Amino acid sequence: MNRLLKVTCVLVFWALISATVGNAQTVIQNAVFISGGGGPGDYVVDLPGSGNPVFFLAELPGDQFSSPTFGIAERFDVFQVVPGEIVSPTFVNATTPLFTNTAAPSTGVLNLAVGDSTFLGYYVDADFYLGTNNNIPEPGDTFGWFELSNTVTGLEILGGAAALGFEGIIVGTTTAVPEPGSATLVLGLVSATILRRRRA
Repeated sequence: MNRLLKVTCVLVFWALISATVGNAQTVIQNAVFISGGGGPGDYVVDLPGSGNPVFFLAELPGDQFSSPTFGIAERFDVFQVVPGEIVSPTFVNATTPLFTNTAAPSTGVLNLAVGDSTFLGYYVDADFYLGTNNNIPEPGDTFGWFELSNTVTGLEILGGAAALGFEGIIVGTTTAVPEPGSATLVLGLVSATILRRRRA
């Protein structure tokens, strides 16, 4: 292995590791929990992230669910999504949430018949404990997804994942989207190595 390739490998490894360690980046599976009853809803859904973000789901007639309350602390948004979609700051800014924690109760309604399931994506502002809950989706916040199923015994979560400290996450996977700087650095180093080896 020539010297340039060795140096490039070290730099790529360093870029990936330093980004993960320096920004406390992690992906956790099955991060969302649901329980029955409590508060104004039939279900309580706990999201990962700063503070203790939760939202309530109230069962309506005709296999419908709403989130009739709003929160007073950390900001979060919940979206109906599909596998392969990327939940990121760009997605959050361009998409109307199904349920949200803002100044008024959510008006969205989730249609979910018994036996069906759907994917829900979410964003949680990571700055709550820092006192800078800026309500702006940005790299470093929590982005995640989970699959919600309506069974004969009630709502259940089939799986999910959350990316903490990354740019986003791909729905249906545990693949986080790296911050643009890290991704660009890695791509540039690899490209430079390939180009140099071809010229040699």
